[in-house]
Amino acid sequence: MPDGGINPLRVFLAEDNRADAYLVDIALKEHKIDFVLRSVSDGEEAIRAVERFGSSEPIPDIALLDLNLPRQEGDKILRSIRQQACCNSLPIVLMTSSENERDRATAEQYQAVFFSKPSDLAGFLELGALVRSLCYPAASISSAL
Repeated sequence: MPDGGINPLRVFLAEDNRADAYLVDIALKEHKIDFVLRSVSDGEEAIRAVERFGSSEPIPDIALLDLNLPRQEGDKILRSIRQQACCNSLPIVLMTSSENERDRATAEQYQAVFFSKPSDLAGFLELGALVRSLCYPAASISSAL
């Protein structure tokens, strides 16, 4: 978890759609999250990065994963993250444009939060609020009061 805002939030993003990656960036900025984004665009690259978490790759504070990536299925990336000792409690947001129950079950199986990518900007910006609530729970509670 981030250390109270002193250091930027380390965000790992696995997303092959450049427009969606841009929207993630906008959503985090819209919710005034200070962050450093580590982005990969395919599943194999994601798994290689995950295998280096804690050694040559910093351990992220949160992972945002598109479920449907080229070159590797999203559930394999989720499994790879959860198999890393340093990441077994890492907050993960599973992003997909699908409303498939199987995708929701996959998120639940790996203790990830399911986020259905909306078709409008306002809906996508809610991803920033979700990230804030997962990474700064105390701040989210106090701002809601």
